[in-house]
Amino acid sequence: IGRLIYQLPIPLCKMFIREIFGDMSPDDFDEETLATINKFFENSLNVSETSRQLFIHRNTLVYRLDKIQKITGLDLRV
Repeated sequence: IGRLIYQLPIPLCKMFIREIFGDMSPDDFDEETLATINKFFENSLNVSETSRQLFIHRNTLVYRLDKIQKITGLDLRV
């Protein structure tokens, strides 16, 4: 699903995000979480490159992605 989202035009991405998050808005997420999601998509879902560009350990990125999955039910890595 994450790969499909990455390829969608921005208006469709926004529509998809509304479907996934329901009452929550991307604005409800902290800046760190939004930056993580953004950078992860920019790097074509590459965990190693994303963690390098965010200057964090790979395991920290995996933890953040797990946290996003628990909140949304969406695994961005698949």
